[in-house]
Amino acid sequence: MMKNKVSALGFVVATLLFSAKSEARLNAGNLLEESMPQLQADNTVDWAQPAIGCPEEMIPALPSRPCPDLSTITDPVNDWPTNLSTEDQTFWTSHRRFMSYCRGEEIVRREAATPGSQKSSQLELAWFLEQSVNHHDENVASVAEANALYGVPQAVLVGALFQESLFAGLSVGEDGGNYSCGVGQYNLRAWCKWANIQSSAEKTRLGWPQNSVNCDDDTLASPRIVKPLYDIAATKLGSLPMYKMDPSFFADIKLSDVSNNWSDVGPATQQKRFQLARSFTDHCSEAHSGILVAAHELTGIFHDFISPALQQKDHYQEGAHFQRACVNPDHDNTYPLHTGWLLSVAAYNAGPRAVNAVTYYNQWDHNEYNSHSFVKYLDPSALIASLYWSGKYSTADDSFHFQTMQGSWESWTWQTACVVQRHIAKVIQNNTLLPVFFVNSLEAPYSCAKSVFENGHVVQSAVPPLRQTSSGKKVSL
Repeated sequence: MMKNKVSALGFVVATLLFSAKSEARLNAGNLLEESMPQLQADNTVDWAQPAIGCPEEMIPALPSRPCPDLSTITDPVNDWPTNLSTEDQTFWTSHRRFMSYCRGEEIVRREAATPGSQKSSQLELAWFLEQSVNHHDENVASVAEANALYGVPQAVLVGALFQESLFAGLSVGEDGGNYSCGVGQYNLRAWCKWANIQSSAEKTRLGWPQNSVNCDDDTLASPRIVKPLYDIAATKLGSLPMYKMDPSFFADIKLSDVSNNWSDVGPATQQKRFQLARSFTDHCSEAHSGILVAAHELTGIFHDFISPALQQKDHYQEGAHFQRACVNPDHDNTYPLHTGWLLSVAAYNAGPRAVNAVTYYNQWDHNEYNSHSFVKYLDPSALIASLYWSGKYSTADDSFHFQTMQGSWESWTWQTACVVQRHIAKVIQNNTLLPVFFVNSLEAPYSCAKSVFENGHVVQSAVPPLRQTSSGKKVSL
C-alpha cells in the first residue's frame, strides 16, 4: 500500500507507530519477557540456513499442552510459577509463543474477575493472540498459498504479518486517515488492486464490481472513502475498545446514510464508492483474504522497486534448499529471509524512499543498484544498518536528507528511520528459534521517539548525538 507510516506492533513490545492507532498499539506492553530470546547479534549468520522456525511453528497456535497455573503469581507478564518441574520449565521457556498465549489468557481471566485491573495494552495484545490462534491452520495454509501465488518467502511474510497484527484479523482502524484493515493493515487501494484480479465468483462473494476498478482514482478508491462508514460504525462501539470493531458494526449502513458526505460526485459514483467501501469493510478482516492482499502488495513493491540484481540475489544453488523440514516448503529456491523481499517490507511501511535511503547510504547510482557485484554485499544485517544510518542530519528541520538515484532529494525523521530499521529486525526476530536473536535493531540505548516541536521549530530533538554528526553514507575501508 506504500504507506507513509511505519507500523510495528512487535512481539515483545509494541513499538511506536506513525499513524494514529489506538493508545494500546502505541504503548503496548509485552506478554512475555523473561523467556524471550536475548538481543545478541551474530555477524556470522548463514543466510542460506538461518536458525528460524517453520511457518506452522511461528504463526500463533494453541499450546500443545494445558497452560501452567499462573493464578498465584503476582505479575502475569513476567513472573513464573515456583512449582514448575524442570521439564515444564524447559518446555515453556522454549515455546515462547505458547507461553505468551497462556500469559494473555491469565490477563483476560484477571480482568474478567476484577474489571479495570489489567493494562489496556496487555488486554489488546491478549485479544490479538486469541484471534490469531483461532485461525492458525487457515493462516498457515494462506501463507503457503501466498508464497505459491506471488513468491513472497513464507518467513518474510510471517515476520511482517506478525509485526503488523500478530496475525489477528483486525477490522477497519482509523490509522491516521489510512483506514487500514486485516492482518496486513492494508488500505482500500491495496484491497482494490487485489480484488481486481480475483475470479468472477470471488468478486461476487466480495461484492466487488466485475469490471476492473481504477485503483489510483481518488474519486473511487481513496482510503478516505471508508471514513463516512467508519465514523458510523465507531459510534456503535459504546464502551468497547476500538480494536473490537468487526464487520457487524458496518452491516446495517446504507448508501443513504453516507451519501451526503459525497456531494462532490453524482449518484452513480456514490453508488460505486459505497460498493467498494462495503466490500472492504465486510471482508478485509478475513484471515485468508488479508494474507493474500498483503502478499500481493509486497509483490508489487518487489517488482516495481527492487532491482533485478537484488531480486536475483539470495537464491540456492541447484540441489540446495532450506534444510528445516516444514509442512509447506517454499515453492522456489529463494532464501527464507531474502534481502530484496525484506527491503520490500521496509517500502511497504515507509514508502519507496526506503529504497532511496539504502542506495544513498551505500553510495550506489542506478547502474550499481542494478549490478550483482555491488548488491551482493547487502544482506539483511547490512540492510538494517543502511536504513538506520542513511541520510545527513539537518538541524533546520531535524530530519535526515538523502539523494535519490535520479538526483532529487528526500528526507525522513529520526522516528521513521529508527522504526523502519527496527521493523525489519523484528521481522527476522519474529521467526527465530534460538535462545538469542541473531539480528539486532540498532537504536539502543536510544528510543525511536519523536522530536518535540513548537511553532514549527524543534525544541527537543530525539536524534541521538552520533546520528546528528554521522555522514549518512557508508564509509569504505
